[in-house]
Amino acid sequence: MSLGLDQPSITQQPPADVHPTRKSAGLAFLISLLIPGAGQMYCGKMARGGTTLAFFAISVVLIVVGFSVPDSTGEELLGIAMIAVVVLYIFSFLDAYYVAGEINAGIDPLVDSSNPRIATTLNLLTNGFGYWYLGERNKGWILFIVLGAAMRGISHEMGKSPWFLLLLIIPCVAALDAYRIARKQLAEARATLPETPTVPTGPETRFPAAIPIGLACVLPLSLVGLVAVGLAVPKFDPVDQSHAVVDQQSSPKRYTNLTYGVSLLAPADWNLDMSNKQYLISTGKSAGCQLILIGQAAIPVRTLTADVDRFTRDMLQKNQNFRKVAERPDTLGNLPGEEVEFVATFHGNDVVQRYLMARKGLALYVLVTTMASSLQKDCEPDATWVRENIHIQR
Repeated sequence: MSLGLDQPSITQQPPADVHPTRKSAGLAFLISLLIPGAGQMYCGKMARGGTTLAFFAISVVLIVVGFSVPDSTGEELLGIAMIAVVVLYIFSFLDAYYVAGEINAGIDPLVDSSNPRIATTLNLLTNGFGYWYLGERNKGWILFIVLGAAMRGISHEMGKSPWFLLLLIIPCVAALDAYRIARKQLAEARATLPETPTVPTGPETRFPAAIPIGLACVLPLSLVGLVAVGLAVPKFDPVDQSHAVVDQQSSPKRYTNLTYGVSLLAPADWNLDMSNKQYLISTGKSAGCQLILIGQAAIPVRTLTADVDRFTRDMLQKNQNFRKVAERPDTLGNLPGEEVEFVATFHGNDVVQRYLMARKGLALYVLVTTMASSLQKDCEPDATWVRENIHIQR
């Protein structure tokens, strides 16, 4: 990755009679918020700004691709691209803000050759390129080879555990070290240069540095929070039945899935079926007397009542022959929930379909009960018993 690194030597000093046009740090920051890289271009850093914008755009495209790929490859691509977007966005507005001040102070050529922001960004996005940029090749090779292999091995063992986020500490530490080295190199270079008279360039920017710095702190914390939520949300598409057990010989019959902490009992004359990966378990004794337990990822900021209302609207819009006849609070095994009841007519026969919803953490569980009106008297007691014997670990 390149961020416009073809810079002057660190010992190069700008000609004494050349005074660059003054730049507004606040304007450079605001422009970069709208178009990453544009603020750097405004400050005359065309290569750096164009490279930042190009890699930012590529990362956005990769996010779109990641969403369209359903397997683990898409999730990995999505995660990498999201990190790149946030890091490049932060680099864009921070670099634009500070390079404007450096231009006004006349130290821009000096900083260009050992830019702490470039070194930090490169170490965040790559395994060691920031060290190579600073001339620390030994550290660069160690980080690239040893740490890269270690992170791949650790990430493979952790899988999708939320503890995977702890791996982000490693590039962050490397980034801070690169920042320290760059600042040290700049201080040493400035100490070797002869002092030059200060030329008045107008008042310093009135745009406080706390604004870009604060935003730079909030954005990665928000990303970490989103990733943590994403890792904590149970995955139901497809349902993981690798730790599920169905006992068809016991009385009552039993289904247990340790992955989701779900268990269900069914009467001895009912069948249990977990062959369909779209739901946890299906049980019933005929097509006109059936229960299906479904799991879905829940949106954290939405209440169960909002879930029920949204679901009801969708059902009525998509199924013109459905009529809502009841909505009531109920319990799904050990969890409080809400149930919506519909009646539909198929070939002159009424069919009752109920959707009982309950939430546990970031998971939404839905028990779908279907019974023909002609079988309702016989089906109702067993269906109620099954519903009461569902257990979902809190």
